[in-house]
Amino acid sequence: MGVPRMQTCRLLTILWCLLMLTEAQVTDSLPKRLMSTAFFPLRHPQVGRTDWLAARDFSERYLRALGLNVTRQVFSTTVLFDQDIAQLVEGVNLLAVVPGRHWDSDAEDDILVVGAHYDTDVTNMGVRPGSGMVALLELGRHIQERRTTGLQLDHTVILAALDLMTSEHSWGKAGDSGAEVFLRGYLNPLLTSRPSRRFRGAIMLDSVFNFNASVGSQVYPGGFAETFPDVEQTGRGDFLGVVSRPASDAALLEALKAVWPAGAGRLQPLSLPQQPPDTEALFQFLSQGHDAFWNRAAGGVVSSLPAVLLTDTGRYRQLPRRCLSVDTICGPREMLTPERMRFFNQTVKALTDAVLTMQGSSSSSAVMGSWLLLLTGLLASCVSH
Repeated sequence: MGVPRMQTCRLLTILWCLLMLTEAQVTDSLPKRLMSTAFFPLRHPQVGRTDWLAARDFSERYLRALGLNVTRQVFSTTVLFDQDIAQLVEGVNLLAVVPGRHWDSDAEDDILVVGAHYDTDVTNMGVRPGSGMVALLELGRHIQERRTTGLQLDHTVILAALDLMTSEHSWGKAGDSGAEVFLRGYLNPLLTSRPSRRFRGAIMLDSVFNFNASVGSQVYPGGFAETFPDVEQTGRGDFLGVVSRPASDAALLEALKAVWPAGAGRLQPLSLPQQPPDTEALFQFLSQGHDAFWNRAAGGVVSSLPAVLLTDTGRYRQLPRRCLSVDTICGPREMLTPERMRFFNQTVKALTDAVLTMQGSSSSSAVMGSWLLLLTGLLASCVSH
């Protein structure tokens, strides 16, 4: 091997190492930083109001910084701060459109929605649903990176950062949640304004970071076996659940299964029977936004749209043991362990790949990934000579 060729190969080796390091740092550090700061505290209009508003402002600025057009859907709804205390609260859904090639034409355009909520319950550790919001922002970042390399989406993707999705809405006396407002005031008019627009489905993100493979780390709400009869109860929290219906949501579930990578965590379908029993488990897994799509009201008619929920089961999966004490408030270091961040990154990768595969696009061609592939090939030629 001549001197110039040796120098070239050394340079390629340095570049390859730098790109590998940069990609690893971006993949690991950015989501962890977001979950440690903007999306870690309680974010509720009564408890944690300042952090709730700060999370809204941060999410909007982040989406706009990605180059996305963001619509602020402002609405007012009743939130129950207690069983007997109701208050009218102003919420804001942040809706970022990643336009497909036919967004502005009369040609057929399939619309896919990916949504998460940036608020929390009064008592919920913020990072639980916060991980869903960070996954949504990461999805936007990955898609935009690919678009900068010339990727043209065949169909439109809407990233919906929803507000006022707290469990207080499930008490029966509260007003519409952010998901219901999004459907009624944004999605329904969007779909009916142009017959060529079709709805592909919605992927809603709950907590998606908590991996715990210890025996006994996974508990189950009452009636779980009757509600999800095909699921084996192993007692280990080593999976990401996909709540779906057997026929209506099959395409979304299969898209996720097709790209789920091998790793520590597994993808566990939580498929409801045709007529699910009225159980605590059904109630717990029907209050995360996807149920608004299942019971869509438009023009006085209730219909159903395909939607699935991605969840680590939230409060039914144990956190680190020391965080279970009422006297201990765990910080990001205890919560966001390397194992949990690997699980989170695995989830984001599968989500990104599923969204792009449903577009008919190549699923694994990130900006730096393309350069790494090229440099790896060049380095291989160096070694062969």
